[in-house]
Amino acid sequence: MESGADRGAERRAFGGSGSAARRRERNLNSLAWGVLVAACLLSLWTGLIAWRQARDHAHAQFDARADAIATAVATHMNAYEDTVRAAAAVLEGRQDIDQDSFYAFVEKLQVPTRQSGVHGLGFARYVRAADREAYVAARRVRYGDAFAIHPAGDRSEYVVIDLLYPDAPGMRPLLGKDVMAETVRRGAIESARDTGELAAAPLVALGDASRGSTGLPGFLLYAPVYADSVAAREGVEARRSLLRGFATAGFGWQQVMDDAIGRTDGGEFDLQLLARDHGGEPVYQTRALRDGHGEDWKPAFTSQRDLHLLGSQWQLVLQSPPIREALPGQLPILLLSLCGIGLGLVLFLLLRSLARTERRSRALLDAVADHLPALIAYIDAEGRYGFANRASRTWSGAREAWSDRPVDDVHADDPAFLASLKQAMHDCTSEHWIAWDAEIGKPARPVHLYLVPDVERNQRIAGWYLMGNDISEQRQAHRELAMARDHLKRVTERLPALIAQFDTQQRLVFTNRACAEQIRWHAPLRVGAHMRDLFGEEAYTRRLPHIEAALAGHDGDFESSFGMVDGVRRLHSFYTPDVDEDGVVSGFFVMAIDITEKARLEHALHNANELAEVTLTSISEAVITVDVQSRVTYMNPAAEALSGWGLEQALGQPLDRIAPLVHVDAPDDEDAAHPLAQAGDLQLARRDGSRILVERSLSSIHDRDERLVGSVMVLRDITEPRALSSRMTYLAHHDALTGLPNRLQLNERLGQAITHATNHGNGIAVLFLDLDLFKHVNDALGHHTGDELLQQVARRIQRNIGNLGTVYRTGGDEFVVLLPNVVTREHVLQVADRLLALGGTPYTVASHELHQAFSIGISLFPEDGYDAGTLMMRADAAMYLAKRNGRNATRFYTRELASSVDARIELENSLRRSLRNGDLFLHYQPQIDCLTGRIVGVEGLARWQRGDRLVMPGEFLPIAEETNLIVDIDQWAIRAACRQNRIWQQAGLPPIRVSVNIAAANFDTDDLVDTVVGALEDSGLAAEFLELEVTETTLMRDVQRTDRTLRALKALGVRIAIDDFGTGFSSLSYLGNYGFNVLKIDQSFVRDVAEPNQAAITRAIIGLADQLQCRTIAEGVETAAQAAWLAANGCDELQGNYFSTPVPAAEFARMYARAKTWTIPPAPHAVPTLGA
Repeated sequence: MESGADRGAERRAFGGSGSAARRRERNLNSLAWGVLVAACLLSLWTGLIAWRQARDHAHAQFDARADAIATAVATHMNAYEDTVRAAAAVLEGRQDIDQDSFYAFVEKLQVPTRQSGVHGLGFARYVRAADREAYVAARRVRYGDAFAIHPAGDRSEYVVIDLLYPDAPGMRPLLGKDVMAETVRRGAIESARDTGELAAAPLVALGDASRGSTGLPGFLLYAPVYADSVAAREGVEARRSLLRGFATAGFGWQQVMDDAIGRTDGGEFDLQLLARDHGGEPVYQTRALRDGHGEDWKPAFTSQRDLHLLGSQWQLVLQSPPIREALPGQLPILLLSLCGIGLGLVLFLLLRSLARTERRSRALLDAVADHLPALIAYIDAEGRYGFANRASRTWSGAREAWSDRPVDDVHADDPAFLASLKQAMHDCTSEHWIAWDAEIGKPARPVHLYLVPDVERNQRIAGWYLMGNDISEQRQAHRELAMARDHLKRVTERLPALIAQFDTQQRLVFTNRACAEQIRWHAPLRVGAHMRDLFGEEAYTRRLPHIEAALAGHDGDFESSFGMVDGVRRLHSFYTPDVDEDGVVSGFFVMAIDITEKARLEHALHNANELAEVTLTSISEAVITVDVQSRVTYMNPAAEALSGWGLEQALGQPLDRIAPLVHVDAPDDEDAAHPLAQAGDLQLARRDGSRILVERSLSSIHDRDERLVGSVMVLRDITEPRALSSRMTYLAHHDALTGLPNRLQLNERLGQAITHATNHGNGIAVLFLDLDLFKHVNDALGHHTGDELLQQVARRIQRNIGNLGTVYRTGGDEFVVLLPNVVTREHVLQVADRLLALGGTPYTVASHELHQAFSIGISLFPEDGYDAGTLMMRADAAMYLAKRNGRNATRFYTRELASSVDARIELENSLRRSLRNGDLFLHYQPQIDCLTGRIVGVEGLARWQRGDRLVMPGEFLPIAEETNLIVDIDQWAIRAACRQNRIWQQAGLPPIRVSVNIAAANFDTDDLVDTVVGALEDSGLAAEFLELEVTETTLMRDVQRTDRTLRALKALGVRIAIDDFGTGFSSLSYLGNYGFNVLKIDQSFVRDVAEPNQAAITRAIIGLADQLQCRTIAEGVETAAQAAWLAANGCDELQGNYFSTPVPAAEFARMYARAKTWTIPPAPHAVPTLGA
């Protein structure tokens, strides 16, 4: 028997007897009614479950909302508490704080913007009755004679408000108020005093005439302030005796809750906040739902949350709308239930229709099955035939029908078939059907049977379908075919060759297995395929002469390459004619033998010999082979060139004669500038007597039996690599321009000198030389002139020092002189003075006569340091002091210098950190149009917040320029100004230009244009709203580079202004070429504009700008007279503290948003401008 794949669990086509069919019909009807009832019940149950889930989901959402509101209220209350505690901490730390300082502190807290619920913040001072008169007298000095404690009356102690924020008219009446006199506040005050903790008065009426309301519901917070907060921890009596007062703040409940939970439309929930420590009295509540639904309404859900805030217990109560509003989606649930009932009714009608169809289809299938030329029957699970067609009775010769009879009864007279049928029924599973051959009836009829399971949905077998075909004729054909195949297989399968047979039409008749499995044919290998299709056109054409010879009766053979499964193989093919018994050629045989391995071995041997010869001939290493007696057997051309011996001369000679090698014990010349040989190197003595450095490698040669038959020696000439390595070592320790030792060698030699001096007790001096103003030579005459000057300076210093020490070049224009064996300080000073004297003799460089002076800093060992790094750093610091004191000078390192240098370094490092950490920011000073008095521009000015101190530009910009940090600061300022200007525009403010000062160092590189482009792209600001200010000195530094950069900026659309115009030296032709947008008149002219000479210069600048079609901006306007004079004489815009000091971005935005204008006063005697 054999099994096949599952054919599916189709419905029983021939399912049982007539009674079984009727039983199925009744089952279908019962199922229809059951489906209808189940659908109704399930729909109602599903609707109930959906309603409950919707209610639970709405309840969970309401609880989550309550949790969010409780968290928000707690967060805001904690923020208010932190504000009051912060005020108390400041009041404890600054006992003499006045109203202005207190106001400034609260402004820094940004209370109005961060905590809009704050009604007011102040300090209530504790005053004993004995101190009342003195206290009132002191406060009247500050607030005036109207100050008095109110309400009036004699009491043993007072808590009087004498510091207050905001300082508004409506709040000032609170000054002098004794908050202890009110019962509702007294409890909270006494609790805060005795516990030392913050206390709250939860429900008070706040008042503020400036806000247009009185009796505003709110709460007060009190935080005690003690004279000694540490001593106050000892107990209640200590706290009472040390009490100074209370930091107090008032908060409006409505604004606090609006900030915490946001404004709602009132339809989402009703809310109550109860003070549990005060009898559960509600301090805040909303009643939108209660007012909308009446007093008798019932909320769907109620959530309560207990809170611990402001030192008290609170309860937050939220009530939802009624169930009809709190639970949406009830109509869809009802529709869902009705749809389920409707679906059940549809299924009921379908099942009833299916029962009627089953009855009609049964009769039709019986008629069809009886006329099929095959055996068809159905066996139920009990082993009883439910159906059998006419062929079953005809083939078996049975007199009675098989239907409704057990298989044991039907096949009782055929036990062999019965056994096979039962075995098939036993082996058949829900996933596999069974097929087998058997004989049935008398005379026996061979049949091929299939037993297919009838599988129900639960994978249980309900019966089997039995189908059979008469295979009498097929069995006879199979026997004959098997005999032919067996004969051919015995002949061909044993041959180690590819065999195929073709007829006279060159069509395939037969192939052996090797031919089918090993060849990669161009078409599928099948009987009848043409030879051209199998071999392909090209291969077929090459074989056609052999094919025609075979068909003519002649044998032939040839070798060729052919594509096979494992790649292209070499074949030896034989074509032999197939001659029948009449001597007629009926086709031909093809036999091919694989000779690929044989051909490969032949080619591999040839290629290996050729490759070895080519390789040994072409490589640059010398290869010498010797036998076991060390006699030369082979030398490649490189070995001949290296040793000086030819191959024919060297064959058979001892290796020691042909290639003698000597170990080098030490370098040949320790004093040589570039020693090549090193200890342990090998030298080859060549035939001509010369010696070269080589590297050697040895390998043994073994035969097939692993016996030693010789060795191979490979030699490589390392003379040039060693020379290159020596040169690289020299360059690593010497300056390429001057040939002097560099910083690396200085560090090594200084370390060695310190060790020697420590062991022998002598001193060392480090002289740090820096060329004064050398950068001007590079900028003015070019770097090639600067390089030649450096070479001449190096030679002079070297000649001057001579054998006293060593000269090193450590940087661009920096040199170091190392003096060992120093005895006295005066000796070092003499050497330094000689070096300074070198500056008196000019240098002639490229037809230029140049004077070059030094600034020299000196550090001594061991007085100024014990390691190389410290000595170098302190010599550098001394040199820096020499430059600051006028250059061309010598300075020894001192402790006072250390303090000055350390402070400068700390300032520089702090500035770098602040730039990284964002501690730099811009203040903005408006630029005013002279005609309208409105703001038409703004200049961004850098400020540095260094800790608690605001550092102005004059303190840190010089350091930034010296360290070139000014470039990073300018790049940051451009990005910050563009970003802030774009923020103003996005906030709805009118577009305005913003200007930024650019230092000259930005023009030393080509990064400025990229910085501007990046700032504009990142911020989205249009280029026309950015203005860059450059000085006249900047224009003349590097004319070509400056011209290129300015033209690129102008092409972007960026505005260019000349800053401090008139204070430098510039060419008027450049003013016209660049097309500047603005000339800024320096404040030195504005300050003395009333003086005739300065006034004339200023008028000239205004007239020049008018002719160049530039706008003029006068900066540093401090007085009304200056503003009037400048406006009268045609200046376009004014900038200065007279209008506004530089202010933060937010303050400028408020000023600009209010469209503030200034009135420019008229000049007493206006003078017309030159361009009018």
